[in-house]
Amino acid sequence: MLGVDDDIRGFYKIGLKNKRFAKIIKNLYGLRPPKTPTVFEALIIAITEQQIALPVAIALRKKLIERYGKSIKINSKTYYTFLSPESLAKVKPEEIKKLGLSLKKSEYIVNLSKKVAEQEIDLEKMKKWGKERILNILTKIKGVGPWTAEYMMCRGMGRYDVLPANDMGLKTSVTAYLNKKEKVSEQEVRKLFESFGKYRGYAAFYLIYAYAFKRYSQEKLL
Repeated sequence: MLGVDDDIRGFYKIGLKNKRFAKIIKNLYGLRPPKTPTVFEALIIAITEQQIALPVAIALRKKLIERYGKSIKINSKTYYTFLSPESLAKVKPEEIKKLGLSLKKSEYIVNLSKKVAEQEIDLEKMKKWGKERILNILTKIKGVGPWTAEYMMCRGMGRYDVLPANDMGLKTSVTAYLNKKEKVSEQEVRKLFESFGKYRGYAAFYLIYAYAFKRYSQEKLL
């Protein structure tokens, strides 16, 4: 989950050749993107984060987990497991909607959960597949577009050769990095990270993290 087994020397070798990006790497040296324990978890996270601000998505996901996840109490404090496809497959979308998610997202979550619970799709097995094959299969599922699948591949599979270029947070970070007045396009994002090759997802994570530091603290990593 913490990515400690990831070999990021190749990423550093490329990134340190770029004077400006080298500053980001040196300030965040050793940082690795966290992964989810299961691919299903990453996909549910991606669906909940579609087209809304991250803090809002986290708050809604918390409600979802506390309502349908298993819990355990330790020293008077309650801890929750993430949602299982089996538990969500039994829920009516209308019930999830009451927690604050849109009806469409609620339907996407239940529909996906049913497919996984009934073994119509095996998300863990997909880890061995090529990017295009994964995209081709998953984007046929209602509610799973290219961004959702690409985001899932990074978070759930550790596939940092993949770049979720249409990510709103990433676009904002790239816009700041390039000192642009208007938000960059998906194509501009992909062009910026082309030189990183199979480490493009890593480079994107570092840039997002650096931008967050610049925005929310006194440190300037960009």
